[in-house]
Amino acid sequence: MAQGTIKSLNPTSGHGFIASDGESTDLYFQRDSVEDGAFDRLREGQRVDFTIAPDPLKTDRMCAEHIRLTD
Repeated sequence: MAQGTIKSLNPTSGHGFIASDGESTDLYFQRDSVEDGAFDRLREGQRVDFTIAPDPLKTDRMCAEHIRLTD
């Protein structure tokens, strides 16, 4: 799994961006990509684990999936 930090959140629209360790491009994610319904517990600056996958909405970028808070 990849690791990174929550860079920004938009609770109203249910998405955000993760600054992935070792990557220069931030990864987009949607509310339903956060495991255990934990989107409402996410805060900017928190560390997370996730997988990287092609973004189904924009084929020219990657996104984060299976996001969970780092213990």
